[in-house]
Amino acid sequence: MDGNKLNKWRNSIFCILLIVSFIGCGNSNVSGSFDGDDLTALGNQWHLSFPRNISILGFYKEDDGRAMDSMVQLLLKMDAQDVEQFISDSPFANLELSNENRGKLGADYKWWQPSKVANLRSAQVNLNNGEVLNIGIDSSLKDKAVIYLFWYEI
Repeated sequence: MDGNKLNKWRNSIFCILLIVSFIGCGNSNVSGSFDGDDLTALGNQWHLSFPRNISILGFYKEDDGRAMDSMVQLLLKMDAQDVEQFISDSPFANLELSNENRGKLGADYKWWQPSKVANLRSAQVNLNNGEVLNIGIDSSLKDKAVIYLFWYEI
């Protein structure tokens, strides 16, 4: 094989590997296993009391062992009638939820798309030890609400 063909071959292999790595590294709806016990643990950590009738639409956790890079994104669906009690029992109880804070929920991808919600009531609260929790509430569905929760350490 001459040098020119070898370089084209190497470049083709490199491009294929690059494309495969991007496809393989995309965020899925659930990162690892996630169940009711995990939801209870997050509720305890974030000072939230989740209603019983709840669906997990998406979960992503990133933790490389350095506190500054730890984050969790959790997308839930609950009965619309449970939202106000959920908020009143949370660290967000005394905060104004507005459409202005949606940018604090981070960038859109696959299942996490807060910027696409027309009216997303949102807020941010500082928890213990440099932890931050953001919430977004999409009430556009008839009897359900979609809740965006974005937690990270600073």
